[in-house]
Amino acid sequence: MKGQVSLELIFAAMVAILAASSFSLVGTEITQVQRESGIRQQLNAIGTGLASSVSKSGLLDDSDSAIISIDIPMISVIGMSAKQDCAIAIGGGLGAGVMTLTYDTVTVTKSFVVPAGMTVPNSANCGGTLTITRP
Repeated sequence: MKGQVSLELIFAAMVAILAASSFSLVGTEITQVQRESGIRQQLNAIGTGLASSVSKSGLLDDSDSAIISIDIPMISVIGMSAKQDCAIAIGGGLGAGVMTLTYDTVTVTKSFVVPAGMTVPNSANCGGTLTITRP
């Protein structure tokens, strides 16, 4: 009888440990999904604002030169106390441009119109400044 009780206690302890491990794993997975979702939402908002600003920069009057500086905010990441930097790659061709914002494994792509006569840099960073010029 003593052996039977001990065996039942061992099984109960194993079940409790497995349940706790499962709950911990699910909690970690939920936190990761929330982290990536938060990053994606912030990158999306930054990209939308930058794409709109770049597209509208061509609405300047016909001055000979212009400099537009746009401050880019940093992003908040779950589990990190300080705001984080992100990389922004900018590519453009004949009137069409693509902006790719990346942090860790999260990437967001935004399209924009490259205004005639305006020069947009090839890259920028969150926490930095995007400077658009008309030479």
